[in-house]
Amino acid sequence: MPNDQPLPPSGNEEPIPKTQNEKHAKNNAGWPNHTGPVFKAGLAVGFVLLLLGGACMIFFPMNWVLEVLVICAGLSIILGAFGSTASVSIPGQSITFMGVAAIAIGLFTVLLNQMSERYVHIKLSGDIKQEQVKSVELIGDREYVGGLLPGKENWGFFIFGKEIKSSKLMLRITLLGDTERLFECIDAGEIVPLLASSSTIEWEYNEAKTTIINTRTHKLVATAVGGCTTLEGTFAHYIPTKRLDTTVSLFPVAYAEEVPENQRVSSAPTEQLIEYLDSDGVKLRRSARDQLGKSGDAVVKPLLDNLAKDDASYRMQLGSLVALSQISRNPNANFEGIKQDIEPADINRLLKAATNDDKTIRVYASEFLYRLEDPRVIEPALENIPSASEDGKYNLLLILSNSLESANEDQKKLVATKIPPLKVDGETKTNSLIDKISEQAAQ
Repeated sequence: MPNDQPLPPSGNEEPIPKTQNEKHAKNNAGWPNHTGPVFKAGLAVGFVLLLLGGACMIFFPMNWVLEVLVICAGLSIILGAFGSTASVSIPGQSITFMGVAAIAIGLFTVLLNQMSERYVHIKLSGDIKQEQVKSVELIGDREYVGGLLPGKENWGFFIFGKEIKSSKLMLRITLLGDTERLFECIDAGEIVPLLASSSTIEWEYNEAKTTIINTRTHKLVATAVGGCTTLEGTFAHYIPTKRLDTTVSLFPVAYAEEVPENQRVSSAPTEQLIEYLDSDGVKLRRSARDQLGKSGDAVVKPLLDNLAKDDASYRMQLGSLVALSQISRNPNANFEGIKQDIEPADINRLLKAATNDDKTIRVYASEFLYRLEDPRVIEPALENIPSASEDGKYNLLLILSNSLESANEDQKKLVATKIPPLKVDGETKTNSLIDKISEQAAQ
């Protein structure tokens, strides 16, 4: 047999023992040879920062830049600890580790100093606990970052920067069961003086009164939907907003809701947008309302048909009415064309909605009919006023008042005859409006 061929094992030979170094290398493959106190401390600090950044994202969302930086600082310390012990001794490990930590902590400190006085915090308390509401959104120039605070009894929002361009902010509260409260007319002047001061503004929401008050000044901040007083009446203005994604996908956040790619509303047909009005997604419903509101009189008939369905859900009803109101707010709205799409049955249905027990439904239906200025509402409104609640009666009177501008002489005489007896002792605001309508009808 040639000398260069290895001999086959005989089966009686003992295996050659592995050296201690080989055993040690196998047992510690992928792990540093020396795990001193600095290495262990680095791992501990790194993991604490990771958990802190993640917890802030989930339970106390403030600003994603800070939260991501905390996570990065933790990762850099962990990687620095491993990297420093891979090939050098403990003294070298300590030097390398401290260098990585100094960079991460230095960046964190600089950003903290930059951000510490560049926001105002809005804290919302009251009937807003987790067991009472599904979601809360604050919208101005954009949708402001915020979420449910620790303890799950209050909500917090952070407005960064030194300027709010919108004169009004909107707070949207979705209660359990999908009932909505829309505070569309919060005066930005309540917030602007405190921008970039790191101050906290405390508001309290009262569901029974559908109001928000400032708990420090005890001033009324807003009333649901009807908080904007305009020349046309006590109806809310729509606030066009710029959407800004303020969430990070590293962790699931309770208030973050993704809209699937195939559900984007910008190119969706009218039928699909109307279906989205009943979506489980709050943001998808809102986007569908806004898109329908921009579509003009072409979607009025489909929206009215949607309201006519016996099984129309609360979401469907409110979404349709919000979209109709947004259409009517457009200065270039084609009201004559819209009136042609409205049947007497639609008017009766809208008048019924104007006296609905739900304030949000009630005011949006009233706003649309008010801006429509259709004299066909006069007779059915007069028939519904006696049985309506005080709020419903006031809404019907507002609608009737604005419709008198286009009324004929017979309709004005009917109003002049039937309106005065509708006065009720103690309803000062309503009685004052009745007097005004009587004067209009007599002209």
